[in-house]
Amino acid sequence: MNYGWHKDAPNWKEDRKILLAERLCRELPANMGWTPGGVTPYIELDGLYNGVRIRKITNLSEEDLDEFINRADKIYEEIMNTPLEG
Repeated sequence: MNYGWHKDAPNWKEDRKILLAERLCRELPANMGWTPGGVTPYIELDGLYNGVRIRKITNLSEEDLDEFINRADKIYEEIMNTPLEG
């Protein structure tokens, strides 16, 4: 299972996808304490799918998956909807 965003996602800004991927890499693993079955989710940028995907989340419990998606979506909204400085 994977989860992510691409050009058809609401408020998508192509020029911010690297920033999104970096922020997800920095914040999600530490917050989720990922160790489901020894499989570690990872962030993929324009890999098998275009855009930003979080891969290998199949083994998360339903509760952890819900929390994870909520956190990921909040990060997405912040990155795509906050004006960039400078």
